Amino acid sequence: MAPVFRPTWVEVNIETIRQNYKNIKQYVHDTEVIAVVKANAYGMGLIPVAGALSGIGCSRFAVATPDEAFELRASGFTGAVMVIGPAIRSCAPLYVKHDIETVCADESFLERLSECAVEQGISAKVHYKIETGLGRSGFAPEDFISKADKFYSMPGIRAVGIMSHLAVADEGKNNYTELQFGRFNKVIKKLEERGFNLGIRHICNSSATLLYPEMHLDAVRVGKILYGFCPENIKSPVEFRCPFKVRSEITSVRKASTGDSFGYGLRYVCRDDDMIAVVPIGYADGYSRMYMGKTHALLHGRRVPVVGSICCDQIFIRVTDVPEAAPGDEVILAGRQDDEEIMPDALGSCIGTSACEAFNMFRGRIPRLYTNGEKSLKENIYGQQ
Repeated sequence: MAPVFRPTWVEVNIETIRQNYKNIKQYVHDTEVIAVVKANAYGMGLIPVAGALSGIGCSRFAVATPDEAFELRASGFTGAVMVIGPAIRSCAPLYVKHDIETVCADESFLERLSECAVEQGISAKVHYKIETGLGRSGFAPEDFISKADKFYSMPGIRAVGIMSHLAVADEGKNNYTELQFGRFNKVIKKLEERGFNLGIRHICNSSATLLYPEMHLDAVRVGKILYGFCPENIKSPVEFRCPFKVRSEITSVRKASTGDSFGYGLRYVCRDDDMIAVVPIGYADGYSRMYMGKTHALLHGRRVPVVGSICCDQIFIRVTDVPEAAPGDEVILAGRQDDEEIMPDALGSCIGTSACEAFNMFRGRIPRLYTNGEKSLKENIYGQQ
């Protein structure tokens, strides 16, 4: 473990992610679970998360970019890796060479893959994408059906799946999601009637996995719910826990009197005698200036307000109601402490964004440190200094 000198980090409990996966797998029964680990596993850490999940039987992973796929291969991961992001023609030879499964949404890219596969004498594995209503990419249903003979007989091409992408499943059960599934199902039935081997059929994202068991088909693609990000408007039939916390520590506590001001712009003025603590995290770490006057932190299992301007490297918290507060005390900005929890949804709602984006703002100089929940990370880290 690299030295950690500032007491500010994101603590990721790998065992919680494993348990979330197990709960999903139990819910979908024999349906395969494709673990979506794009965007550095939604900020949790690509290699640690993929390693942890492959260790308990997950054999299929989805990423968004070529870089992520090649990083998995470079780390020694040998399971199925699917790139679900836009097709990058220049990467076609490397997709074939490194056995990367690609989502194919246009004919020209398919032809390029075929050329590379023939040149290398290796099959290129593709998941054909059908456009059913997201409007971003994919083959038009009737166009794909009309050219199916060509697509399923191209030299060097091995069709390992067929998929589509839902647009509004995160908004709860709705007619549009059901319309998309109906369009996808019609394509599947017509192709199966003609005897094509489609490979695995998949359309469900995290929300649809929870809401529509009848849409599970051969596989579901789950990302957000693996990491505890479940839309508030969806009542989940599966238990999930948040596997992370964004934590820091008090570095100083100051007694303040009525009228004393704090921070740039003097935007917080004490109305009573107060106790104000400083915590070394700021907007350069992802704790946005837009949080000013809107958010809380956890200290000794109690909510305390974040006050004043958010500095580049520090924030102020009012600890008047926690008189025992002292330098070195743990402060949680997102996650659980004792019986209290600050959900990333709450942070996101403060600035008009999603829980995922709010969490992913914590990056750059904030390291990700991993635990199985067996021992305090602070003991592990400072015990090595």
